[in-house]
Amino acid sequence: MNEDGEFDESLCDDMKGMLNLYEACFLSLEGEINLDLAREFTTKHLKNYLDNKQNIDDDQNLMSSLVYHALELPLWWRFPRIEAIWYIDAYERSSNMNPIMLELAKLDLTLFKQLISRT
Repeated sequence: MNEDGEFDESLCDDMKGMLNLYEACFLSLEGEINLDLAREFTTKHLKNYLDNKQNIDDDQNLMSSLVYHALELPLWWRFPRIEAIWYIDAYERSSNMNPIMLELAKLDLTLFKQLISRT
């Protein structure tokens, strides 16, 4: 925030940071005015990002998917294991995907499914 108590518009250039701030705002407690303002600021700019996307590459397409998904329902309001299924699919399409991490995530999900099916 600047001296006037407003968010700097240059923050809009970092979509990953904006998305993280948006998600963090949903962990606020009642009366945390700065986080309420941050939620308004990030919501406005994330929606603007989705409205203005043109000729995007694969990484931007992934970011657009993440932004749309977050605006639909914040991460902290979702069931983590269901969210893992969605995120594994999205991460698999990323150009900077780490194959070992992806395989570990899939293995963890498979083990969890097997554990649940036993009960």
